[in-house]
Amino acid sequence: GGGPFGGPMLRQLMQTIDADGNGLVTQAEIDTWLAAQVAGGDTSGDGALDLAEFQPVFTAMIRSQIVDAFQKLD
Repeated sequence: GGGPFGGPMLRQLMQTIDADGNGLVTQAEIDTWLAAQVAGGDTSGDGALDLAEFQPVFTAMIRSQIVDAFQKLD
């Protein structure tokens, strides 16, 4: 349940964002994580992600779910 962004994906994302590992995600941790995603994907250097820049960032975020889905189909 929970659609494509529920369940295991959401838990994994929250664990990734939870920098101090205390089980709680703060606004500061979200801001830091988002800034890192933008910085890592912003190939144009304009401080924002366009669709072409966002696609590899998003694909990296959901890679484990893609692998899991593929293995279930295989």
